[in-house]
Amino acid sequence: MPPPAPAGLSAYVPFDATSAVARSTVQTSTTCLPCEYEHTLWTRQAGAWRSLPLPPAGASTDVLTGTAPNDVWALGRGECGDFGQYHWDGSRWTDRTLPDFEVLAARAVSRTDVWAVGNYRESDGDVPRAVAHWNGSAWTLTKLGAPDAWTNIKAVHVVSAHDVRVVGSGGGRLYAAHYDGASWQEVALPRLSVLSATANAVTVRDGEVWIGGTDRNIYTDSGTPRAFVLHGNGTDWQTTYVPVPAPTGDASEDRMSVQALAVHDGTAWAGLYADRTKDRGLARWNGSTWETAAAPGGDARRPPDPSAVPALRDR
Repeated sequence: MPPPAPAGLSAYVPFDATSAVARSTVQTSTTCLPCEYEHTLWTRQAGAWRSLPLPPAGASTDVLTGTAPNDVWALGRGECGDFGQYHWDGSRWTDRTLPDFEVLAARAVSRTDVWAVGNYRESDGDVPRAVAHWNGSAWTLTKLGAPDAWTNIKAVHVVSAHDVRVVGSGGGRLYAAHYDGASWQEVALPRLSVLSATANAVTVRDGEVWIGGTDRNIYTDSGTPRAFVLHGNGTDWQTTYVPVPAPTGDASEDRMSVQALAVHDGTAWAGLYADRTKDRGLARWNGSTWETAAAPGGDARRPPDPSAVPALRDR
């Protein structure tokens, strides 16, 4: 599928084979004091891209989700630092903001079933993890776990109304929780490194849970962040790491993380972000190890823009 812009694709949400929504981002400043960007929203209908009006000035489009070209959500932190959630019905944007709720990821199941995750800013300065659910008319916010400093949830996967998984981090450790349709329960995860493990992605298929992120042991000599994946049934876990294709031994060069996960035809795929462009792209689980995989429409030497990797969807 041709992209809507020649460069800078930073978000992409497909609805079906012919329709989608996307965002392109171009830095307009020559320095970052501060950085300045120009964002453009795009909608694809009947196989053709056209621009989509932006939400009100300053609103965030960092997180996109939706179910159709006339059911699009734009969420996140705005240019002025405030948080917002806006809905596009095909003709206009409507402000559906839940104040003080920063959205880091979202998944729309239907027009009356939208899940958003991130953190909530308390008046006393605490920042607990939070999940919000849109039922078609209003948000319901749930704060999860103790209000540790700067905790957050970074990914959500919805299997059904009675099976929702979220992952994130806080206090230097991984965090995961499961919703059974009535209440949230924290899920015990293996302890990886000290003070530095974060989870960025989660997916579930046929009762198997996959969680990915980055792990760094700050007490080792190298301390190189490593891309990890946890795989299990929600109770017992196997920990694996995605190898850097050509490691240099330099922590600043070899940093890599799992940003997205999906399972297709029984095969698990990981979307990778790395400091080095050539290390970004996809990895495939072959049953015993992770191996670099060619991207659709390309090859392993020319990986896709990792900022669009969260578009990985389960099929």
